[in-house]
Amino acid sequence: MKKDIKEIKRKPVKELYKELKEAEDMLLKLRLEVAQAKVKNHRKIPQTKRKIARILTIIQEKQWEEFEKQSANLDDSSKGEGDKS
Repeated sequence: MKKDIKEIKRKPVKELYKELKEAEDMLLKLRLEVAQAKVKNHRKIPQTKRKIARILTIIQEKQWEEFEKQSANLDDSSKGEGDKS
């Protein structure tokens, strides 16, 4: 499982959104199969939900890191402008 998380963290955000879409589609498919009594392994639903949650968490972490980098760059550039006066 930790390998999966490390592997997911290495992926760019675009790929994570693609994987998220695939996991959401899989969850929908599993729910439909459960309703039709076709699923033999009901544990796949919570596993898929956890995968979706992990992907969303990693996307949010990456976006937060990007935001912090951008705000740090803005802070650095605004400090330099004030000193020139």
